[in-house]
Amino acid sequence: MKRILLLAIFLPTILLLSGCWDQTDITKFHIVTGVGIDFDSDSNYELTVQTLIPSKTKEKNHQQQTFTAKGLTIYDAIDKLTTNSPKPLSYKQLQMLVVSKDVAEQGLNEVVDYFRREPTTRIKMKMFVSQSEPKELLSYKFNDSSATVKDISQSLRRKSEYGYVHDITFYQYIDKLLSHTTHPILPIIKLENDSIETEGTALFKNGKMVGSLTGEETKAFQRLAEGLIEASYTFSYLNKHHNMRDYVTVSVQDSKVKIEFDPTPLPTARILISEKALLREVRNSIPLNDENIAVIEKSYANQIIYDTNLLLAKFQLLGLDLVNFSSTVAKSDAKTYREQLENWDEYFRQVQFEVLTKPKLVENGMIRSLK
Repeated sequence: MKRILLLAIFLPTILLLSGCWDQTDITKFHIVTGVGIDFDSDSNYELTVQTLIPSKTKEKNHQQQTFTAKGLTIYDAIDKLTTNSPKPLSYKQLQMLVVSKDVAEQGLNEVVDYFRREPTTRIKMKMFVSQSEPKELLSYKFNDSSATVKDISQSLRRKSEYGYVHDITFYQYIDKLLSHTTHPILPIIKLENDSIETEGTALFKNGKMVGSLTGEETKAFQRLAEGLIEASYTFSYLNKHHNMRDYVTVSVQDSKVKIEFDPTPLPTARILISEKALLREVRNSIPLNDENIAVIEKSYANQIIYDTNLLLAKFQLLGLDLVNFSSTVAKSDAKTYREQLENWDEYFRQVQFEVLTKPKLVENGMIRSLK
């Protein structure tokens, strides 16, 4: 009797340890890693998927292939992709969503709704706006080798570290889209000079792309939004030794931003930028003494103020609070924040900004003496 009782207790456990009873053979699928969405000449959706064809051997030499289909809706196009594909398509490893500039300008709400409802969508999936056709981008080959999602992710990571682009996930886009006071942004991707480049920022309002920033403007934006670290920054200064304007490159080591708000008599915001940098290069030799370092630091400050004011003017023209101004007002003047919340974009247009900074060159990093 005891033996029967013990068998009844341990048998379910033994069965659970017997192996992967619901395992799937991935070689029977095309694994979708990237999706591109565009419009054709008739304004139909054109969807392109980049897939990996798993190898049946232990070597990781998976083949890559792209498929394209058109449809009146996104679901219609995906349905046609599924039926036309030689193998079933699996979206469980989808890592990248690329939309064309045309799709972005018409609006991404339909795109976002589809993938938000799709249970296999990864919230960390990368999103891009492409200045090239998504089909060309996902089908691009360099030296007979296809550009993979991994290659694009590495390019994105390198450029974002230097401030030229923002790394945005599907979840982050939706989070900003649902905000009452701020707006989504996406990195820009394109085919250029026989390579895939990620640089610049697409600006969105109410789900539609309304403008963009260059790589250099994105760097100024990143200073305000997150602070620049390890980014290079080049500006001009007056070289009195050669009686000409010359150029300096610094490497930002630390960057912090503080916003102070004053609601009366007119809404005013002071943006205080604290930045430390290494002096990397000075064109045409000059003595790196205290006087010349002070001249370079003054030019550095003027360039930061100029770049920041241009950026703020563009944001105010579009009615886009992308500088965490709403958070500052909510903390310092909750009454004003509540009163203006429903018309925040218009309130942001009225704000008078004052940019203050005094950057510091902490080291020159050169063999020339400071004295």
